[in-house]
Amino acid sequence: MGRLAMRPWPVFIAQLLQFQDQLGSAWPDPGGPATPGTPVGTSVRSDVSNQLTEALRLMQTRKLREPTDLLESALAVLRGDKPAVSVTSLVDLGFEDLPPAGYLPAQWGGLPERIWRLFPVQTGIVVNEYRADTIVELVARAQHADRIPLTRDGGGVWPPRIEIMVPVPEPYTGGNDLQTTRSWIAFRRAVRIPSYTTDPAG
Repeated sequence: MGRLAMRPWPVFIAQLLQFQDQLGSAWPDPGGPATPGTPVGTSVRSDVSNQLTEALRLMQTRKLREPTDLLESALAVLRGDKPAVSVTSLVDLGFEDLPPAGYLPAQWGGLPERIWRLFPVQTGIVVNEYRADTIVELVARAQHADRIPLTRDGGGVWPPRIEIMVPVPEPYTGGNDLQTTRSWIAFRRAVRIPSYTTDPAG
């Protein structure tokens, strides 16, 4: 368990805003064009590599149409004409650690898979659904918690433990689709990882 450092509120807010600003600048635009020299994240390379490998296998078995579709799809991802299935990890975006809480963009479809790809594979993650106002309060409660390491060299307890907070209109109803109508989700550092069935801020 990490040592809790008393962090003044202005310092906590400054760290949170700095992270959100850096994330906004680094977060890939799914529809944006790819330009020469633009770094390609590990997850995107993996997605394209899988498509090209499968295309090669099909070509070796003399199948003609399927390889063409896969090659066109892989090239479209590299050109920026279509988003890759995968999401670039936060480490790929240049983050070695995170503030004790913060917000992440949410994209439609495959939300659980996208969440898991953002963090190192060793990360302990639990996903809970809350009302949006509850999430804002829980993020604020992380003021004095330790920062979250994303690499072994990032400092702090390894592997990290994170609670993902998904804003929904009616939480605690037992739904497991993990979809939200909001454009964001939130995270916070968790020493232990609870799975809530009642509102912890109530």
